[in-house]
Amino acid sequence: AAIFGGTCENVKALADFCYLNIMEDKLNNVEALWHDESHLNKYFWLHKPTKLLSPEYCWDLIIHDESDILIKRLVWAPKEYEKVRT
Repeated sequence: AAIFGGTCENVKALADFCYLNIMEDKLNNVEALWHDESHLNKYFWLHKPTKLLSPEYCWDLIIHDESDILIKRLVWAPKEYEKVRT
C-alpha cells in the first residue's frame, strides 16, 4: 500500500498490528523479504478498507501506459532493491 489513512485510532491500530506481527516474526526467526507489505496485506485482508482510491493515487509509469489516465495524483517511485536489501 502506498497510501493509507483514516482516523487516528484506525491508523494506530494498523501500525500496532504490523509492529506486533513483525516482533512475533523476530521471536520465531522469520522475516519476510518485504515484511511491511506482508503485514499490511494481512491487516487489510482481515480488516477490509471502507474506501479504495482509484489508480491515479498510485500510478506506476513502468507498468501502465501514460495515456491510460488523465490525472496522475501520485506517481510511484521504483524500489532500488540492490540498495535497500544489502
